Amino acid sequence: MDKTVPPGAAILLDFIRETEVGRSDRASYDVICGHNQAKLPKPLTAMTYGEIVDAQANRRAGRPADVTHE
Repeated sequence: MDKTVPPGAAILLDFIRETEVGRSDRASYDVICGHNQAKLPKPLTAMTYGEIVDAQANRRAGRPADVTHE
């Protein structure tokens, strides 16, 4: 946790993260809604903003997450 976060807030944020994703390790940052991270071409934290936007658009359009489009 970032050292600028007050200790009480850090405890609360850690609790929320573990409750929502069932993990407390670094990999918990790669969990997405519905635990659908396996549908992405690579871990969320390794993707660029543009890759994430494309994956979201593809999901809405019913295409595989790793398809790029203009």
